[in-house]
Amino acid sequence: MNVQDTDAIAQLATQVLKIQKRLEVVETTLAASVQSANNNPRKVIEKEPHYTTINEPWYSENSGIEL
Repeated sequence: MNVQDTDAIAQLATQVLKIQKRLEVVETTLAASVQSANNNPRKVIEKEPHYTTINEPWYSENSGIEL
């Protein structure tokens, strides 16, 4: 191996280490986010029941406009 090959390998090794450090940060952040989501589940919003007007063809349920 010549000097250029050795330098290229060293640069790649440095880049791999930097990527591994970033990955550790992302994994830690993601784990904390998941833990937080598990500890604080979202509140389910209950909607009021929806009633349809089956026997009233003159009424448009979606718009509230009489046809």
